[in-house]
Amino acid sequence: MKSKRSSQSTFYDQLEAFASSRTPCAIIFMDQNDQQEHTMGLITEFFERDKIDYLKLDNGKEIRIDRIVNTNGLSTSDFGGIC
Repeated sequence: MKSKRSSQSTFYDQLEAFASSRTPCAIIFMDQNDQQEHTMGLITEFFERDKIDYLKLDNGKEIRIDRIVNTNGLSTSDFGGIC
């Protein structure tokens, strides 16, 4: 998966670090209706579905990585607006 993210690796690396250290994450993301949604949990898995990258939280929530706005105070705009 990582090879596809050459320009996106910095924010993705942060997500991976949160997952490997089991750091609780406060995540802000845009839902299917372009409404901002907030959730919290531990990142347990990264996966691809229909060529779209997702992460899964311990509460069962699946989030499209490209829809994340902020995780634990780190904004995707700090990484060029791309996650």
